[in-house]
Amino acid sequence: MGVIRAAFWLSALIMLLPADKQSGAEAPSVGVIDTLVAARTTVGDFSQFCARNPQVCVTGSGVFTVFTDKARTGIRLVSHLFHHSETTVDTGTLKPDDLKPAWHAPASVKQAGV
Repeated sequence: MGVIRAAFWLSALIMLLPADKQSGAEAPSVGVIDTLVAARTTVGDFSQFCARNPQVCVTGSGVFTVFTDKARTGIRLVSHLFHHSETTVDTGTLKPDDLKPAWHAPASVKQAGV
């Protein structure tokens, strides 16, 4: 129900934005008061939707629960990937100095014959 309300209010907000003058379509004149009255009537109608269609609301609630569970699992997996992307290498008994690469002369010095 909250998603429907959010979608409705977002649509109402979009209706308040000015139209694209380059589209060439003549838009009907809709005022702010008309929009608010229509919004209030629509929300009132939606609030009675589950009373008129109880099985649809039960099914929708189940779908929403599954959707939110899957969204949480997806977020947890992505978070795990980002937080655990650094791999640690077991160095055994080696010290940090032992892991440093051996020194090599730069290529320019080797070519010069030094």
